[in-house]
Amino acid sequence: MFPTATSLMVFLSEDDDSRPIRGARGKCPSVNSASRDQAAANFARSLLKLAPKVTGVSMYFCTAGVVSQPNRDLCNVLVSELCKGGVSRVEMDSAPGCSLPSFQLPGVSGLTGLVQGLGQVCAPFARIAYLNASTLKELVIRPATNVEWLTLIYGDSKVPVVYTSLTSLILQLHIASRSVKWAKNEDAAPFPALAQLSIYGVYPFEDDLIYRGNGGSLKALRVPFDIVSRNILGSYNVFKRSGVTRMNVIELEAVTDVDDMLVAGQGSAIIRQLIDCMLEITKRLRLINDTPDMHLYRAIKTAPHTAALEHLTFYELAFDTDNIIEIISALPSLVGLYCKLKRYFTNAKALPANKQPSVLHEKHYPLSSNFRELATITDEGDASTKQIAVVAMQLAVLCPKFTFVDMSPDMRKVFRREIAWAMVKQPFKPYADSLRRLV
Repeated sequence: MFPTATSLMVFLSEDDDSRPIRGARGKCPSVNSASRDQAAANFARSLLKLAPKVTGVSMYFCTAGVVSQPNRDLCNVLVSELCKGGVSRVEMDSAPGCSLPSFQLPGVSGLTGLVQGLGQVCAPFARIAYLNASTLKELVIRPATNVEWLTLIYGDSKVPVVYTSLTSLILQLHIASRSVKWAKNEDAAPFPALAQLSIYGVYPFEDDLIYRGNGGSLKALRVPFDIVSRNILGSYNVFKRSGVTRMNVIELEAVTDVDDMLVAGQGSAIIRQLIDCMLEITKRLRLINDTPDMHLYRAIKTAPHTAALEHLTFYELAFDTDNIIEIISALPSLVGLYCKLKRYFTNAKALPANKQPSVLHEKHYPLSSNFRELATITDEGDASTKQIAVVAMQLAVLCPKFTFVDMSPDMRKVFRREIAWAMVKQPFKPYADSLRRLV
């Protein structure tokens, strides 16, 4: 018995080997059995007896090639029986090279979670979602055609479906559904309770359909911007009029080579507008896939509405001390910065003249009365830790409230050793009281 287990992971393969099940072990019934459906139902019931508190199941198809009809039928019965027994969250995925042709899940209702993995699972997820619209709280889906979009939004009628309980929606998209016209239902608000929305790929609509009715509840947003295809959040103006008023965190990802548009002189203004739009409604901003010329970085520095931003993350982009000082100077309320560091020196002894603490102090102090935290994406090792220590000491000299650098326990031992050494040596010895905040 596994009385506390809450989820199962079932591995299915054409060779019918025994596969591990999270919280239990078992053998799927033979797909060649004449009583396959009954055997699958009995198998599901035996799993529920072993783990009576299970509420979630993950089905993973291991076979290379097309999954056979008998195994698809087995999956239908198995998942349906598990849901009848109290399972309310279903996840399906497959190994690379595995193709799972479309199948139905008869009798599956009352789902609170539905997750479509990254594999080639072609189940009618949009239809399953639509049939569970009143109970779903979590949905991860990859609609591949406009037909799937129409099913997700309209179901079997011309009246938009309302996902009354859905709070988390993740869309993984490879196409935009711009040819689908939503204007005939201008008041449609299919996701009124959304608190978290993540879009990977491209924004799917030409209008603000996805934001309607949830301007007050939406708190976490991850969206692409794709200016080459004239589609930033369905356009900059779409987001501006969407009614979203305040976000806890926004992630913004470049999904095309924006340099193509920037060369034509059309992109910089759009990026600045979009960044400024984000800064009006959030205190936490994460920027992903900046261009080689750091257009997002420059947009942040020059955006008008920077006063409220407290936490900023740059993925992939590498900073030196000058970049960090520029960002902190441009964002007066900034508390924390998360970024990579450029490899341009290894310790305090290697500091060039213009990076000496006395020079920086004279030029910039006090840089910020709010900045407190730095988190860096870097390799483990003494050399990286020593560089982090030098940057941290420079910031401690410039920012009177800077006290914390996020790192692993092993790195922190080296970090503290470097700080202790610097407190009694030049060029940081005169600033020992500031450095003491870091240890």
